Parts: sequence; C-alpha cells; structure tokens
Amino acid sequence: MCQIVPVAGNLLHHAIEMVLKALLVRDRGLAGVKKLGHNLIKIWGAAVATYPELDSTNRRRAIEELDRFESLRCPDAVIARGARIRFGWDKAPPMPTMSVPTYDLVMEDVDELFHASFVFAGKNAEFFLAMLNKEARAALRDRNRYPIG
Repeated sequence: MCQIVPVAGNLLHHAIEMVLKALLVRDRGLAGVKKLGHNLIKIWGAAVATYPELDSTNRRRAIEELDRFESLRCPDAVIARGARIRFGWDKAPPMPTMSVPTYDLVMEDVDELFHASFVFAGKNAEFFLAMLNKEARAALRDRNRYPIG
C-alpha cells in the first residue's frame, strides 16, 4: 500500500511460504517441510501434489512471480542488474520486455492464492485475525476480493 514494492514482495513471499508449509506439515512433518527450503516453486509443487484441486493458472502465476521476489531480498541483485518493479491491485497488461529483470506483483492474484491456501490448510481465520487491530483488519480487506475472514 505504501509502494515499498521489493519489501512487500518479500513479505508476501514469506506469508505464502508459511501458509503452504502449514498445508504440508501434517504429512511431511517439520523436518520434511524444512527440506523444501524457501523456493516457492518447489513448495507449490509439493502442495499441489498433495492437494491437486489447489492448482490453477492464476495461482501458479502468482507463485512464480512471488518466487522471483526472493532474489530481491538483498539489494545486490538490483544494484548489479537493475530491476523494473510494478505493484498493482488488479491485473494489468504485461510489461514490455526490457534489458533489466522485471517483477510484476498483482495483489488480486496473491489475495486469491492466500485465501485458497488458508482454506485448504483448514485454519480458523478468526483465530489469526483476533490479534489484529481494526486498522490492520481494514488494510487486509482493502481492495481484497478474497478476504480470509
């Protein structure tokens, strides 16, 4: 919301990683989940192997884009290669090809992915939302077609 895009992308990467690992921990245990590391593509593959109905083109695209943000965790890559980063609430036309890496974060896709993953994890949304103040709850619902609670 504040357009701090690399940080937002990293935080969303971490949030999706956590909810997907919550899906997998029942079957794989903590050690098995830890072996997946932080690669969202690998984690997503494990999640849809266990829950095939979780897979969709939009969710896969969101995973692929969020996984790219992990490379921006440290500024080295941006300093060395540059970056074009777009943060959007809704889907937009593809960005033109450039000589620098592009990162395109669509919150609608991330919200839907998080909602679906949270539902498949069978977690009680109100339990997680209870600790949030009204401003935080409002922020989670802002422009969100897929709120969890």
